[in-house]
Amino acid sequence: MRCLILAAEWCGDVVRNVPVVFRAMEVSGIPTEVLIMEEHLDTMDEF
Repeated sequence: MRCLILAAEWCGDVVRNVPVVFRAMEVSGIPTEVLIMEEHLDTMDEF
């Protein structure tokens, strides 16, 4: 299992919530990767 986060740097919800998600994934031992939305529009379109 892995966690893929598709996020926009300008989004306030991302700024507040991603640190909590990072910590939960770290404690769980789940690898986490962040993709910046503007750089990965093709991935965003898939989901």
